[in-house]
Formats: sequence, C-alpha cells, structure tokens
Amino acid sequence: MRRIVGFIVTIALLSSLIFLSTCSEKIATVGNLHIIVMDTVGMPVPTWQVYISSSWQDQKAGLHSASAWTDANGQTYFDDLAPGYYWYSAAGWTDYGAVKVLAGEDMHVYLWLNSHQKK
Repeated sequence: MRRIVGFIVTIALLSSLIFLSTCSEKIATVGNLHIIVMDTVGMPVPTWQVYISSSWQDQKAGLHSASAWTDANGQTYFDDLAPGYYWYSAAGWTDYGAVKVLAGEDMHVYLWLNSHQKK
C-alpha cells in the first residue's frame, strides 16, 4: 500500500511540473516583417522610405499603416505586427508586394524596384 501511495504522489508531482512548465510559456501574438529593397540591377537601396498597408485598397489609396527607412543594406523592419496580410511598397515606385505575417514569426521579403511612378 505504501508503494502505491508513493507511486501516485510521484506521478502527481511529475504531472504538476509538466503542467506548470507549459502554463508559463508565453504565446506569441505578433509577428515581424523584414523587407530588403533592391534596385533594377539587384543592388540594395539605402535610405529609401518603405510603406506597409493592411489592405490592397489602402495601399492603392496611399493610406499606409506604417513607414520606415531602409538602412545602409537596403533593409527595413516592421516589428510587432498583428497577424494578417500586409502590402508593401516604396516611395516613388509603383512596385509592391504582399505577405502574410504570422504570430511568432519573422517574415523576410524582397521588394524589387522596377517601375517609377509617373508624375
């Protein structure tokens, strides 16, 4: 009987340790978007403004959710985005892209600039 009680207590302790360790994990609710902007010959485009929008209609209308500047390597980052689709573009260009951002994920995309906006 003593062995059975000891076995049950051991199982209960191990089960509670497993349960408590899984309860303490933080569930990701946001994702990150990393965009590399490239010119027509494949070189990174530094110090260029990049926009993101949460819908294609907003992108076309120029209603952007956020903007950022590329660094010396043509990269820009949009962190802590709610999961969903995002459209991205660069100032002065008609080129764009779209990506689905997932919670807890770092999404990496390229934006190839080929078409200047007509004035």
